[in-house]
Amino acid sequence: MKKIIVGFPLRLATALLLVFTPVALTFVAVQPADAQAVVQSYTAETQVQPGTIVQQGKDKTSIKPVTQQDASKLLGLVVQANDAPLSLSEGQPGDSVYVATTGSYRMLVSDQNGVIRKGDYLVVSAVEGIGMKVNDNASYVVGKALDNFDGKSNVLSQTELKDSSNESHTVHFGLLLVDINISRNPLQKSPSAAGLPPLLQKLSQSIANKEVTPVKVYISLVLAIITAVIVCTVLYAGIKTSITSISRNPLAKGTILRNLLEVVLVGIIILVTGLFAVYLILKL
Repeated sequence: MKKIIVGFPLRLATALLLVFTPVALTFVAVQPADAQAVVQSYTAETQVQPGTIVQQGKDKTSIKPVTQQDASKLLGLVVQANDAPLSLSEGQPGDSVYVATTGSYRMLVSDQNGVIRKGDYLVVSAVEGIGMKVNDNASYVVGKALDNFDGKSNVLSQTELKDSSNESHTVHFGLLLVDINISRNPLQKSPSAAGLPPLLQKLSQSIANKEVTPVKVYISLVLAIITAVIVCTVLYAGIKTSITSISRNPLAKGTILRNLLEVVLVGIIILVTGLFAVYLILKL
């Protein structure tokens, strides 16, 4: 009797996980990537230095510093040639600049929007090609700060900028290690997140560390629910069967408890597998 009661949910668990998880992961895998992992070489239309945020130039092989007005055309960050783990070159080595669209590199930043702290998202500042702390106006972020910049230490230069009230302010520039990941500004509610409950949107973004499409969120939610149902079913059947078996045959208590422990371990394995699948779906 015990084998029949416990065996069915275990077979059900195995079947659902083997069928649903690969399908979900395959669906996610064929979605377009947010950014290319390979550093690409381009020809610069104007002189740029490593750490400059750039956009595509007049053609697909050229780049130029990005402006706030063209922030939606963000391409990546200019990096040193020897910083690139893998480069694709289309021009002459001496004429090329290398642009990274993902990875951790040093970026030129300013304190125009205040002190930058580790974990802050960064956007394009009023000075073309330079980043600053995120605000509500920018539609896209360049990445996330991996260090601090207060405008007092490690300052490379400074300039005077006028604000909306035409008052001048001193803005300082420096280099800051940044995790490059061009995506929509998480402070803004993007169209792609329309229809998502705020709690689900916030939770998925905190897990994936980026904006997640509603399709991925709902697939992850379904998988999490299926995992929870399977685990609860397995544990309930195992505990109920063990209690019944002990009451009928107290002498077999040791064997029954060992079987119960096996059922609990299976439940933990199913739970970990399901949660890991959910994490992969949100992260990829």
